[in-house]
Amino acid sequence: MAKTDAFFNINKNPNVDAAETGTDPATGRYLSNEERKAIFKKRKINAGKVFNRSSGQSGDTTTETGKKGNPILNSLNTVREKVLSISSFLADQAKSKAKAAKERVRKFQLKREEDKKKKEEEGLEGADKPIENKLLNPVEKVGQRA
Repeated sequence: MAKTDAFFNINKNPNVDAAETGTDPATGRYLSNEERKAIFKKRKINAGKVFNRSSGQSGDTTTETGKKGNPILNSLNTVREKVLSISSFLADQAKSKAKAAKERVRKFQLKREEDKKKKEEEGLEGADKPIENKLLNPVEKVGQRA
């Protein structure tokens, strides 16, 4: 028989992450995809711990009190990040709308110029009709006599 190891027994090991195992350590039930995704999104990855670098090189800009000690600073930082992301999204959206409006104006002007050229061209072709009749009359009369 195989010996049960505490590390591999999910229910008895409190250090096992629920997102990695797919089960809730408190109840033992399986987590849904949305629950696991929510857990992953809440995680903060520290590059210094991943690549064994000192804290000066990790690029972590959060202060110690902002992460561990003061929940008010944590919530303020979260709100600040959300506001910045929303404002950048709105700025990008405004830029894309301005670009689309500029493109519509450009297409309208091109269409207007094209219509103007067609009218000028029709005017030139329409002027040739009386001349064409005058030139073809003698030829038609010869054709009728024959």
